Amino acid sequence: MDDIPLVSVIITFYNSGNLVHSAIKEVQKQTYKKIEIICVNDGFQDETLSLLKKYQQEDNRIIIINKNNEGGAHNALAAGQKVVKGKYILTFDHDDKLGEDAFEQAVVSMEQNPDWGISLFKVKIMDEDGDLLESRPQPKNILTAKEAVKATVIRFKYAFRCLYKREVFQSFSYYKKEP
Repeated sequence: MDDIPLVSVIITFYNSGNLVHSAIKEVQKQTYKKIEIICVNDGFQDETLSLLKKYQQEDNRIIIINKNNEGGAHNALAAGQKVVKGKYILTFDHDDKLGEDAFEQAVVSMEQNPDWGISLFKVKIMDEDGDLLESRPQPKNILTAKEAVKATVIRFKYAFRCLYKREVFQSFSYYKKEP
Protein backbone atom coordinates (compact mmCIF):
# COMPACT_ATOMS: atom_id res chain seq x y z
CA MET A 1 0.00 0.00 0.00
CA ASP A 2 2.94 2.36 0.61
CA ASP A 3 3.91 2.29 -3.07
CA ILE A 4 0.59 3.93 -4.00
CA PRO A 5 1.39 7.59 -4.73
CA LEU A 6 -0.11 10.36 -2.64
CA VAL A 7 -2.43 12.78 -4.45
CA SER A 8 -2.67 16.32 -3.05
CA VAL A 9 -5.99 18.03 -3.77
CA ILE A 10 -6.16 21.82 -3.32
CA ILE A 11 -9.66 23.24 -2.86
CA THR A 12 -10.05 27.01 -2.57
CA PHE A 13 -12.97 28.59 -0.72
CA TYR A 14 -14.06 32.22 -0.64
CA ASN A 15 -17.28 32.80 1.30
CA SER A 16 -18.33 29.35 0.12
CA GLY A 17 -20.00 28.01 3.25
CA ASN A 18 -22.92 26.73 1.23
CA LEU A 19 -20.55 24.62 -0.91
CA VAL A 20 -18.17 23.23 1.72
CA HIS A 21 -20.17 20.04 2.25
CA SER A 22 -20.52 19.18 -1.45
CA ALA A 23 -16.86 19.99 -2.23
CA ILE A 24 -15.47 17.86 0.60
CA LYS A 25 -17.85 14.98 -0.13
CA GLU A 26 -16.98 15.10 -3.84
CA VAL A 27 -13.32 14.47 -3.00
CA GLN A 28 -14.01 11.98 -0.20
CA LYS A 29 -16.18 9.79 -2.46
CA GLN A 30 -13.26 9.03 -4.74
CA THR A 31 -12.31 5.36 -5.00
CA TYR A 32 -8.68 6.48 -4.75
CA LYS A 33 -8.13 7.09 -1.04
CA LYS A 34 -4.44 7.99 -0.61
CA ILE A 35 -5.02 11.74 -0.74
CA GLU A 36 -4.46 14.87 1.26
CA ILE A 37 -7.18 17.50 1.00
CA ILE A 38 -5.76 21.00 1.31
CA CYS A 39 -8.59 23.46 1.94
CA VAL A 40 -7.61 27.09 1.49
CA ASN A 41 -10.02 29.45 3.20
CA ASP A 42 -9.35 32.67 1.29
CA GLY A 43 -10.70 35.42 3.55
CA PHE A 44 -14.02 34.20 4.86
CA GLN A 45 -16.91 36.33 6.04
CA ASP A 46 -19.29 33.43 6.49
CA GLU A 47 -19.24 30.00 8.14
CA THR A 48 -16.66 28.47 5.75
CA LEU A 49 -13.85 28.13 8.31
CA SER A 50 -16.01 26.59 11.03
CA LEU A 51 -17.41 24.05 8.54
CA LEU A 52 -13.92 23.17 7.32
CA LYS A 53 -12.78 22.63 10.93
CA LYS A 54 -15.72 20.29 11.50
CA TYR A 55 -14.71 18.17 8.51
CA GLN A 56 -11.07 18.24 9.60
CA GLN A 57 -12.08 16.67 12.93
CA GLU A 58 -13.76 13.84 11.02
CA ASP A 59 -11.06 13.30 8.36
CA ASN A 60 -7.36 13.56 9.22
CA ARG A 61 -6.47 13.94 5.53
CA ILE A 62 -7.84 17.51 5.61
CA ILE A 63 -5.36 20.35 6.02
CA ILE A 64 -6.73 23.89 6.44
CA ILE A 65 -4.92 27.02 5.35
CA ASN A 66 -6.65 30.15 6.61
CA LYS A 67 -5.46 33.32 4.88
CA ASN A 68 -6.51 36.87 4.13
CA ASN A 69 -7.96 37.43 0.68
CA GLU A 70 -5.43 38.98 -1.70
CA GLY A 71 -7.77 39.55 -4.61
CA GLY A 72 -7.81 36.38 -6.66
CA ALA A 73 -8.09 32.61 -6.53
CA HIS A 74 -4.55 32.29 -7.87
CA ASN A 75 -3.22 33.61 -4.54
CA ALA A 76 -5.22 30.99 -2.66
CA LEU A 77 -3.82 28.31 -4.97
CA ALA A 78 -0.30 29.62 -4.34
CA ALA A 79 -0.84 29.14 -0.59
CA GLY A 80 -1.84 25.52 -1.22
CA GLN A 81 1.04 25.06 -3.63
CA LYS A 82 3.49 25.76 -0.81
CA VAL A 83 2.36 22.80 1.33
CA VAL A 84 1.55 19.98 -1.11
CA LYS A 85 3.27 16.66 -0.40
CA GLY A 86 1.81 14.44 -3.10
CA LYS A 87 3.49 12.89 -6.12
CA TYR A 88 0.48 14.22 -8.03
CA ILE A 89 -1.48 17.44 -7.52
CA LEU A 90 -5.04 18.38 -8.45
CA THR A 91 -6.60 21.82 -8.13
CA PHE A 92 -10.30 21.53 -7.44
CA ASP A 93 -12.92 24.27 -7.39
CA HIS A 94 -15.50 24.15 -4.63
CA ASP A 95 -18.29 23.56 -7.17
CA ASP A 96 -16.56 20.86 -9.27
CA LYS A 97 -18.03 17.40 -9.74
CA LEU A 98 -16.08 14.28 -10.71
CA GLY A 99 -16.82 10.66 -11.41
CA GLU A 100 -16.02 8.48 -8.39
CA ASP A 101 -13.00 6.88 -10.07
CA ALA A 102 -11.58 10.04 -11.69
CA PHE A 103 -8.51 10.22 -9.41
CA GLU A 104 -7.87 6.49 -9.78
CA GLN A 105 -8.03 6.60 -13.59
CA ALA A 106 -5.76 9.65 -13.73
CA VAL A 107 -3.16 8.11 -11.40
CA VAL A 108 -3.16 4.83 -13.36
CA SER A 109 -2.65 6.80 -16.60
CA MET A 110 0.21 8.78 -15.08
CA GLU A 111 1.89 5.69 -13.63
CA GLN A 112 1.63 3.87 -16.97
CA ASN A 113 3.03 6.90 -18.84
CA PRO A 114 5.91 8.23 -16.73
CA ASP A 115 6.87 10.77 -19.41
CA TRP A 116 3.52 12.57 -19.00
CA GLY A 117 3.46 15.78 -16.96
CA ILE A 118 -0.33 15.97 -16.66
CA SER A 119 -3.43 13.86 -17.15
CA LEU A 120 -6.57 15.73 -18.25
CA PHE A 121 -10.13 15.47 -16.99
CA LYS A 122 -12.93 16.45 -19.38
CA VAL A 123 -14.94 19.42 -18.12
CA LYS A 124 -18.67 19.87 -18.62
CA ILE A 125 -20.51 22.93 -17.33
CA MET A 126 -23.85 21.99 -15.78
CA ASP A 127 -26.72 24.05 -14.44
CA GLU A 128 -28.32 23.57 -11.00
CA ASP A 129 -30.61 20.85 -12.39
CA GLY A 130 -27.68 18.86 -13.81
CA ASP A 131 -28.40 19.79 -17.42
CA LEU A 132 -25.41 20.31 -19.70
CA LEU A 133 -24.80 23.98 -20.50
CA GLU A 134 -21.54 23.58 -22.39
CA SER A 135 -18.58 21.31 -22.83
CA ARG A 136 -15.39 23.32 -22.64
CA PRO A 137 -12.90 23.13 -25.50
CA GLN A 138 -10.08 20.66 -25.16
CA PRO A 139 -6.71 21.00 -26.85
CA LYS A 140 -6.65 19.14 -30.17
CA ASN A 141 -2.93 18.45 -30.10
CA ILE A 142 -0.52 17.17 -27.50
CA LEU A 143 0.69 19.94 -25.22
CA THR A 144 3.80 19.94 -23.13
CA ALA A 145 3.12 20.39 -19.43
CA LYS A 146 4.44 23.96 -19.62
CA GLU A 147 2.17 24.76 -22.58
CA ALA A 148 -0.81 23.28 -20.74
CA VAL A 149 -0.09 25.40 -17.68
CA LYS A 150 0.14 28.55 -19.81
CA ALA A 151 -3.08 27.69 -21.68
CA THR A 152 -5.12 26.86 -18.59
CA VAL A 153 -3.74 28.51 -15.47
CA ILE A 154 -2.41 31.70 -17.01
CA ARG A 155 -4.44 32.45 -20.13
CA PHE A 156 -7.61 30.40 -19.48
CA LYS A 157 -7.67 29.42 -23.18
CA TYR A 158 -8.93 25.97 -22.21
CA ALA A 159 -10.90 24.94 -19.17
CA PHE A 160 -9.97 21.58 -17.81
CA ARG A 161 -8.91 19.93 -14.63
CA CYS A 162 -5.79 17.87 -14.64
CA LEU A 163 -3.63 15.80 -12.39
CA TYR A 164 -0.16 17.35 -12.39
CA LYS A 165 3.09 15.62 -11.65
CA ARG A 166 4.52 17.34 -8.59
CA GLU A 167 7.59 18.67 -10.43
CA VAL A 168 5.38 20.21 -13.14
CA PHE A 169 3.07 21.78 -10.57
CA GLN A 170 6.01 23.18 -8.61
CA SER A 171 7.71 24.50 -11.77
CA PHE A 172 5.37 27.50 -11.93
CA SER A 173 3.98 29.86 -9.37
CA TYR A 174 0.44 31.12 -9.15
CA TYR A 175 1.99 34.41 -8.05
CA LYS A 176 3.69 34.83 -11.44
CA LYS A 177 2.15 35.60 -14.82
CA GLU A 178 4.31 33.20 -16.85
CA PRO A 179 5.90 29.88 -15.81
